Amino acid sequence: MNFTLDKNRVIRALRLVLALAAGIVTAYLIKIPMSGWITVTTTVVLFDQETIGGAINRSKLRFLATLFGSLIALVCILFFHDNWLIIWSVLSISCFVYAYIFMGSKKSYIGVLGIATMAILIFGSNGGTSLQHAMYRIIDIVIGISFALLSMLLFFPQYAINKSHQLIFKALDDITNLIKNIQNQDNIEQVRQHILTIETKFLSDVTNFNKTIDEAKHELAAKKNPQLIENYSKCLLQIRRLYRLLIVIFYYELENDNLNDPYLNQILSKFLQIIQSTTDKNQNYSLIIDYLELNELISQIKTPTLRKTTNHFATELKQLHNILGLI
Repeated sequence: MNFTLDKNRVIRALRLVLALAAGIVTAYLIKIPMSGWITVTTTVVLFDQETIGGAINRSKLRFLATLFGSLIALVCILFFHDNWLIIWSVLSISCFVYAYIFMGSKKSYIGVLGIATMAILIFGSNGGTSLQHAMYRIIDIVIGISFALLSMLLFFPQYAINKSHQLIFKALDDITNLIKNIQNQDNIEQVRQHILTIETKFLSDVTNFNKTIDEAKHELAAKKNPQLIENYSKCLLQIRRLYRLLIVIFYYELENDNLNDPYLNQILSKFLQIIQSTTDKNQNYSLIIDYLELNELISQIKTPTLRKTTNHFATELKQLHNILGLI
């Protein structure tokens, strides 16, 4: 049995181990209490984040959640430590506000950790030690975040801004695979199965692309060049449009029992040729000729609906090429 390790997973696992080791050694050297939160924080920041932008975003959320939760808990204990009615009222209102603002949002982590922090500090400490516990918790969070980010930056760093560029090609590969699998196919059930299989992968890639673009916004390169993020978002929009139009073309031909038409296959082959060349900036002259040939082929389609849809596909594909030229 062949056993191969995923390089990306190995890097992420080693990155986490190095950050945890650094945090544990630091906690031991400076004798900081409650040092377990350093390990928890480092793990939370790195465990499901593979880009620097993702780690920065998770670090911000964790710090803000801890800070807000600690402040609310301290107000309750320092000023109302003998009045549990007021404490329960503040907790209830705070939980409602956290849930209302953050539940179901991209920042839901703030709500979860904010409520947890309040509960830990209020029910897990007494009187004068509460301030110390809150301060130690914040210090632990800062140390954990610091080592998590350092390991992300220094040990095989992966920038979301670079990953976004790779995901463009991955999404375009889904479209080319769809064309290749269905081209010259005359079995309707196989065509439908191919569409469902590739659609699942395409939706996953689009979701990943959206997530990566959001993560890239937190990186320095994106802050220096916000237009780059906008262009990546436009690329994603164009790719989604291309996929939808391609599905319309296929299902239209399925309904008319015309999917294996030689003329349509010629147009699909031209689509493939252009898509495979559109990411190469050295192919501008060739692409101009390809588009002229494609427009000539499309103009000869007799069915108005199919002609309009394929022409729309060609227009969106050309727009994608123009956007890629700006990246």
